[in-house]
Amino acid sequence: MQANSERMPWFVAQIKPNCLKIAERNLRQQQFAIFSPMRKIPRRRASGFQPTLEPLFPGYIFISFDPESAGCRAINGTYGVARLLSFHEYAPVRVPHTLIAAIRARCDGNDLFIEHDAIGAGDAVHVVKGPFASLIGTVERLGPQERAWILLDVLGRQTRVHVDTANLLRVQPNAA
Repeated sequence: MQANSERMPWFVAQIKPNCLKIAERNLRQQQFAIFSPMRKIPRRRASGFQPTLEPLFPGYIFISFDPESAGCRAINGTYGVARLLSFHEYAPVRVPHTLIAAIRARCDGNDLFIEHDAIGAGDAVHVVKGPFASLIGTVERLGPQERAWILLDVLGRQTRVHVDTANLLRVQPNAA
């Protein structure tokens, strides 16, 4: 019953709390094609900020299958899966192939979601929060724990400041 994810429609299943890995394993054992994109999130730990992997859509997983097959009814009974999302009792909600393709295009080979707006050295940035809000500067270098050293023009003088990258937006080249 291996679903060919290129031709079969995609659906969304709600998973039980803290059961993502269990649901993935059990759905794969039943030969369903699944897609569960992840993202890196910095989390505070005793030793500072550490990147952790979290689902891009917490509590949900995409599953590709033939809705006419009898085996798809087993999804709701799969350990770790709460239910298929549906409008009616027997009509699960289809996810457009274009949406799955767009999400996959922003993921690497391990289904890790890649942020296209990542800030790098030399980028022009706009400070959106904090004491330097509304100023535009240039990233000199990235520091540890999601921090960046940026150069700002403060009172006609280049000043180096340390700013949390969450408070920065990359300025598009034509907007600088």
